[in-house]
Amino acid sequence: MLALGNFFFKRRNALFPLALVLLLLPSPRLFPDWRVAAVIGASLVLFGQLLRAATVGLVYIIRGGRDREVYAKDLVTEGMFAHCRNPLYVGNYVGIVGALVVSNSVVAVTVSSVFFLVAYLSIVRAEEHFLAGKFGDEYAEYCRRVPRFGLRLEGLGKTFAASRFNWERLVVK
Repeated sequence: MLALGNFFFKRRNALFPLALVLLLLPSPRLFPDWRVAAVIGASLVLFGQLLRAATVGLVYIIRGGRDREVYAKDLVTEGMFAHCRNPLYVGNYVGIVGALVVSNSVVAVTVSSVFFLVAYLSIVRAEEHFLAGKFGDEYAEYCRRVPRFGLRLEGLGKTFAASRFNWERLVVK
């Protein structure tokens, strides 16, 4: 899975849009009424974008790659990263699934959601391997405190109250 994660990490900007081409294929409907798909899907997209916005606006993480390789200058554990180790990926995935649901396509939802799930799980595995090697015990302790994909709600209000939200960074990123 580590090799697959590095593969997806290096090529995600080219591969991920290709997976969304499935939105254009004819397919049985997910819901008989397109409005149900629109409301559910748009709600998921909104939640995913709000999670991403909160992450970027509170404490932005300077990692994500250097020369298409996994990289991290510092171990960021503040902001939304105090509540979920991968809030940007969770936000991305929920938003993508929401867009797929809006398409109301069984093929797009099943194939693309599985593709993105495997891709993100693999990328996270590669990043975790890197972070464990670079930050050792500090990263291991962080992993014990903070869920990989779940959102720990405890202390979330304090996180927002203690941080200055950076609207400029949100708009730029």
